[in-house]
Amino acid sequence: MSAFSPVFLSLAAGALFFAGFVKGTTGFGITLIVLPVLVLVITPQEAIVLNSIPVMMMNIATAASTVREYHEIRRIRWMLPVAFVCVPLGVNVLIWVDPEPARAVIGLMIIFFIAMRISGWQPPRMSPVGEIIFGAGMGALIGFIFGMIMMPVAFIIFYVTMLGVRREAFVFLLNTIAAVLSVIQVSSFAWHDLYAADAWRNTALMLAPALAGLYAGTRLRRRLSERVFERLVLVLLGATGVILIARYGALLF
Repeated sequence: MSAFSPVFLSLAAGALFFAGFVKGTTGFGITLIVLPVLVLVITPQEAIVLNSIPVMMMNIATAASTVREYHEIRRIRWMLPVAFVCVPLGVNVLIWVDPEPARAVIGLMIIFFIAMRISGWQPPRMSPVGEIIFGAGMGALIGFIFGMIMMPVAFIIFYVTMLGVRREAFVFLLNTIAAVLSVIQVSSFAWHDLYAADAWRNTALMLAPALAGLYAGTRLRRRLSERVFERLVLVLLGATGVILIARYGALLF
C-alpha cells in the first residue's frame, strides 16, 4: 500500500469505513463496496487477494459480535461440511467453463428472491429431517458457487432466511458460514503464494477504518426493528443483483 497516493488512501479509508458500517448494519456487503475502489489502481484479481484477509477477519469479528446466538450453529451443522467438500468441485468447473455468465444468472435469482419477499412470501416451516436435507443441498450449492466464482452471499442469505431466524441469529449464521468460506479462500491464496510480503501490514491498514465502521454499524443494527433490518438487507441485496445483471447480463445473449 505504500505505493498508493494519499488521495487514494483517503478514498479507500472512507470506503472501508462505510463498508464496515454497512456490514455491521446488515451483516454483509464489505466486498461490494471496497472492491470498486481498489480496482481504480490495481487489477480485480489483485484487489480480491488484497481484500481477502480483511474480509475474513471482518467475517470472524461480526460472527463474534453475535456469538450469544451460538446455539443456532446446530441449524447449519450439515450445511458447513457439505459446502467445504463441494468447494473443489466449483474450482474444477472454473478451469473448463467461463464463470462470467453465471454472475448474471445469480443477479437474476437475487431479483426474483427479492420480488418474492416483497410479495409477502414467508419461508415454510421445515421438519428437522427436512432442514437437514435442505441444509445439505444448500451446502453443496454454496460450496460449488464459492469455488467457481467466490460469490455465494446471495445463496447464504437465502439459506439463512429459509431457516426463519431472527435478526441477530441471521447475522451470526451468515457470518459464521462466510468466515468458514473465507478461511478456505485465504488458505488457497496462501497455498498458491499470492500474498505479498507486506500483506499483513496492508491488512492492518485496511482493518482500522473497517472495524471502526463495523462498530458503528453494529450499534445501529441493534436499535433497528426486525422489519427495518430486513428491508435494509433486501435493498443491499437488490443493489448487488442489479450490478451483476448490468455488468454481465449481455453475456447471456
